[in-house]
Amino acid sequence: MISLQIEGIEQMGAKVQKLAKDYPKAARSGVARIARETKSESKQMTPVKTGFLKANTRTRMIGQGHRVGFVMFNDAQYAQYVEYLHPTQKGFFRIPIERLRRTFARRLARHIREEMGLR
Repeated sequence: MISLQIEGIEQMGAKVQKLAKDYPKAARSGVARIARETKSESKQMTPVKTGFLKANTRTRMIGQGHRVGFVMFNDAQYAQYVEYLHPTQKGFFRIPIERLRRTFARRLARHIREEMGLR
């Protein structure tokens, strides 16, 4: 007859419950951090004449719980013109978004691990 005794099940269960409880907050925090980083990258690439275009790049969090995201937008009426037709600095908005598309999952996972102390 083989006998098996497992110790620490209660502690493991408590840790799993804590992770499940803390995940939505960590996900939202990670998405907010990525939004700030993406906005900052976009602003660094924004051509400046008066500063109005750069000042009007904004982000807004959307969703709730573990289903969160963000939108980035610019209120300047001429933002689309500059984005697509500026003679030397096209893509101040698109390039950071494209980079984000390729790296979002990895960056978010890293931020969540840091936020939850899993590193």
